[in-house]
Amino acid sequence: MRRLCWLAVLAACGGAGAPNPTVRTDSAGVEIVVGPARDRVLPWRIERERVLGGAPDGPESFYLVRQGLVEADDDGNLYVLDRANARVVSFDSAGRLRWTAGRQGGGPGELQDANTLSLGPDGVVHVHDITKAALVRFGPDGAVLPQVAFPFPPILVGEAIMHGLADGLAVLDRARYSGSDERPVRLLHIAGADTTVLFTRVLPLSTTAHYPSCGMTLTLPTPFAPRIRWTRRGSRIAITTGAAYVVEIYEGGRLVRSVRRPIEPRQITASDVLAVLRERAAGGPIAPCNVSAAEMVEKHGHAPELQIVYAVALAPDGSLWVRRLAGLDGSAGPIDVFDASGEYTGSLPPETPFPLVFLPGDRIGFGERDEVDVERLVIARVVQP
Repeated sequence: MRRLCWLAVLAACGGAGAPNPTVRTDSAGVEIVVGPARDRVLPWRIERERVLGGAPDGPESFYLVRQGLVEADDDGNLYVLDRANARVVSFDSAGRLRWTAGRQGGGPGELQDANTLSLGPDGVVHVHDITKAALVRFGPDGAVLPQVAFPFPPILVGEAIMHGLADGLAVLDRARYSGSDERPVRLLHIAGADTTVLFTRVLPLSTTAHYPSCGMTLTLPTPFAPRIRWTRRGSRIAITTGAAYVVEIYEGGRLVRSVRRPIEPRQITASDVLAVLRERAAGGPIAPCNVSAAEMVEKHGHAPELQIVYAVALAPDGSLWVRRLAGLDGSAGPIDVFDASGEYTGSLPPETPFPLVFLPGDRIGFGERDEVDVERLVIARVVQP
């Protein structure tokens, strides 16, 4: 019933026959593509095929499945970073185990604090290890390769600051705290010895404040500050850094397109933030300091608007998938799909799973969480009538 109601609402405000123009303009060589304000229903469906992960032991004992932990190559082989067991596990397109590599430790091919995983175009698996300050690398067959120094600290633990490109690496680099919260973030394109700065922006990701009751100065994420949502495929990068519905597309080391929709972000009040913080952490959001939610908001403020874009993905055909955020509680909104030129194709209902990876045969892999918070990787087919 929920799906039918949602479809009925969309049909009423933007169904077949309704005007849905896309406006294209040029700004200093960058194509600005503005889609319609109203959604158009996509009559696609998801057909589940198999589930991986969540086992009590063995290769499928991984239990975290999210962006930055799962990759797939063009043949449909899967690569999962099992952070709890300090290893990478690879399966073929049918879900059969190919190999496992890595273990806890500080030696070659060993992991101390594995953060995220990225797959290079040559099939090399790069694992960002925070403690080692290095990329621990494995070949397409799981063979241990020499690790590479990587002096870029994570912006947020568990979120990718590096992606392998067809022509090198894309890296997010944030300036270290030096007495000011004005800490620029740079998007770098690294190809061998050459580094190109694609952009430099001061993003309100965190603030620093002193807590006399704890005797500590803490740098904490600004409540509801926009997160950096980004992905890549081949030499293309899709990234959003603000609250507005704007996804930038970089290709070949330069900004080529800005995909937008005229959907206004929801305004956030201090009361909104207090309500969410109190619900998330009884006894204070910063244990063991027992700092109240009110004090946290007073010291760190909050973002004025709720970020619209929650996740982005690039499909093999060049299409862009965008998950919208629905509410302050993190609930998922619809998924918007754009073709390779940025043309708005339509939207899928909020309950549609968001692709972590794309596989041959119009299949996707997505994460699914059970009642005890164990996450599994679901392989499914996207049927487009």
